[in-house]
Amino acid sequence: MKLQSLETWVLWLYVSNEVRFEQSVRGVLDQLRVRGRKDPKTNVFQLLRSWLCDTSKGPWLVILDNADDARVLLRSPSTNSQAETSPGASPTEARLDYIPRCDHGKVLVTSRSRDTAQELVYRKDVVKVEPMEEKQALALLRKKLDIWYNEQDAPRLARELDLMPLALTQAAAYICQRDGRCSVGQYLGKIKECDVSGASVLDISARDLRRDREANNSIMLTWQISFNYIREVRQSAADLLSLMSFFDRQAIPEALLQEKGSGQADGEEEGSTVESTADERGNEDARTGASIERNTKVPPDRAEEYEKDIVMLRNYNLVSCTTDSTIFEMHRLVQLATKKWLKAAKQFDRWSSQCISNLEDTFPTSNFDNWAICQSLFPHTMAALHMEVTSRKTVLQQASLLLRSGQYALAVGAYSDAEKMEERSLKAYTEVLGEGHPFTLTSMNNLAMTYLQQGRWEEAEKVQVDVMEKSKVVLGEGHPDTRHGHNILYRPF
Repeated sequence: MKLQSLETWVLWLYVSNEVRFEQSVRGVLDQLRVRGRKDPKTNVFQLLRSWLCDTSKGPWLVILDNADDARVLLRSPSTNSQAETSPGASPTEARLDYIPRCDHGKVLVTSRSRDTAQELVYRKDVVKVEPMEEKQALALLRKKLDIWYNEQDAPRLARELDLMPLALTQAAAYICQRDGRCSVGQYLGKIKECDVSGASVLDISARDLRRDREANNSIMLTWQISFNYIREVRQSAADLLSLMSFFDRQAIPEALLQEKGSGQADGEEEGSTVESTADERGNEDARTGASIERNTKVPPDRAEEYEKDIVMLRNYNLVSCTTDSTIFEMHRLVQLATKKWLKAAKQFDRWSSQCISNLEDTFPTSNFDNWAICQSLFPHTMAALHMEVTSRKTVLQQASLLLRSGQYALAVGAYSDAEKMEERSLKAYTEVLGEGHPFTLTSMNNLAMTYLQQGRWEEAEKVQVDVMEKSKVVLGEGHPDTRHGHNILYRPF
């Protein structure tokens, strides 16, 4: 992401994990329109470094945001891409090394971990952002509450919420949205009631507290007050927030939030038959970016209600828009609170299944023309990779998603991610459909291709021989796939 202001380029890169960082780099290169960025063999990190080193571009500031795990920046991208084969790159260079040290550029790193900060910059350059003081908290409340600000109760509210900016903002949003039907004093009463009756539902673990000093029960309580009210007056908005909490919290595209084929709906029978042939679902090659655009538009009868849901969630400070009004993001603690509530309410499986269903329905094939779409969805697919699901239907949808996204990862040289996805897809298909099923064989073939690209010849040969032998049994020795290799992409649904 970039912004040009006062003749200085500001490049914003999210580094919460490897996938999000690489996506940010690709996004910056797209916005800068750097030549060669779409070449699948290009090392995008080297491309960014070359641009940053060019003094003719002028001064720049790179913001490495959410650097809570130093390994993301200190590891080499060669473990996850083709960086080691790219000209001018070293397989031992860390991601941080691709941000050059030069007179016309500066780097700002944000982190919630002092230890991580000291691994990335000199100790003398670490600036600790102290917790908000009561004077600052009251100034924030006065600005957010406006005419609803109460000189007597506001200090009590600030102290009750531990001077936490997010908690104060959520509380002010609730009071303002109630338009006089809930005063600051009445909100304090709600906190007391919620603390007594519902704190245990959202109580966070000691591990969460160690990871994030902001993750305290004050924020959980303000979230719960807002969420409980939204559930009472607009259940569809609460459902939308539940769904959003399962995606990667940054850059959630609107395409993933539309109504798709349901995941594990209420009352779904375990083991119901959902498998269909590739012919029944249609030709996979027809799954283009254009078709995705048509499929993700909101039905006319739902569009207005969907907009009302989004407005409510934004008004209560639970989600926000990015510079693109069709891309949303959510604070990590809102995501944490929502998931904890869903687990307590035994709705976790329902919405994780719906998340996978929407992703599977939206993620296109890895054709070059679809790479921009694949790139934007890939971090969310990585989130789905780690979801544990039990429903037969959702297991197969997850396998289908990982099969397709694994092909994209292979195409762009993200071999480590491709391998994880293909292994998970293969395991699911083997367990549910059997070793000789065409979808299982396709996953095996894709995994062999990934081994080949990594130079793991013996492993690749072993898998490919296994594919050939099973293809003879399933398809027959005279079948084209058996004679020429099993390299057709099947779509399970």
